[in-house]
Amino acid sequence: MIVQPTSTNPRGRARRAAWVIRLATPVILLLVVIGSGLLGPKADVVVPDASQFALAASPLPSASIVADTQPAGPDPGFPAVSGHLAVLSVPEALTELAAGSNRPIAVAGFLGQTATADACVAAKGDARGLLGPFCERRARLVVTSGTVGRDAHLHVRIPPGVRLPPAVESADDTIPVGVVIIGHGSGANVPCGPTERGCGERFTADRVTWAGGDPFDPGPVLDTGLELLPSTVAYRNLGRAEALVAGLSGTILIASLVRPATIAAIDPDAALAMAAAPAATGLVWYVRSLETAYGPGRIPPGDVPPRVSWAILDDTTRRTLAFGVREQDDVFPASAARG
Repeated sequence: MIVQPTSTNPRGRARRAAWVIRLATPVILLLVVIGSGLLGPKADVVVPDASQFALAASPLPSASIVADTQPAGPDPGFPAVSGHLAVLSVPEALTELAAGSNRPIAVAGFLGQTATADACVAAKGDARGLLGPFCERRARLVVTSGTVGRDAHLHVRIPPGVRLPPAVESADDTIPVGVVIIGHGSGANVPCGPTERGCGERFTADRVTWAGGDPFDPGPVLDTGLELLPSTVAYRNLGRAEALVAGLSGTILIASLVRPATIAAIDPDAALAMAAAPAATGLVWYVRSLETAYGPGRIPPGDVPPRVSWAILDDTTRRTLAFGVREQDDVFPASAARG
């Protein structure tokens, strides 16, 4: 006999309604989910792409900000320092020269329009002709290779003894060469007439230190007609001559083995000082150096401004004939060596 349990309470309306609700609830929830998917997500819960967060956190600088952060001075292609001097642009050099300063400065620009007088006697026998290192040459230093007209420029005097890079000595005026030149202005005491061309823009070169993308070393310069001397003879006293003016951190500007009569063309003040010394027995070395720093054992760095010194050495006797410092704010007179 099988006995089935039976509820003793009759199924009322409330109980049946609760049972129907329990059965219908899952179906209703499923319909709600499906409906919300068809309608799409709400606007306030859109998740942006991760790259948008990256752009917002690290905004790209504007063109004006980039321009303001670029360093002043010459084109970035030029070196920033030459001969321990900060390299100036042509406009910066013009400001320096306008103040009447003749202290040594380094200037970057494009050199062109090189020329000299047709009466240069030293050009005779020199393969470089009128642009050889013992003729006085003139050139124009501009801001960019395409600068013309009245834009910022310097009228550069290149005196005898200063060697130019081969690309400049070729005298191709259509292709100015990027250079860095160490030189100086005329100084405040030099008169400048109102009709003189280039007044306030004159600059005398002591050495080209960089040209066409590379450092330029002019090396020793031999007087006209001495190019065939063996190097063992011509350069035997070069180191001794340079040591007279190089100091602890000097940059050699000119080292030239010449006849004594040629000194007057390279440095008139040095020629006057040499005239008071015993006569040279043959060829002489003329050396010029830029001194820009001093060791703590002598003079604290920065106490003495940059200066240019020179010396004349007898190549035969190795005797120092004369020495001196170019006159500028710190004046040291030239003198002849005695004994």
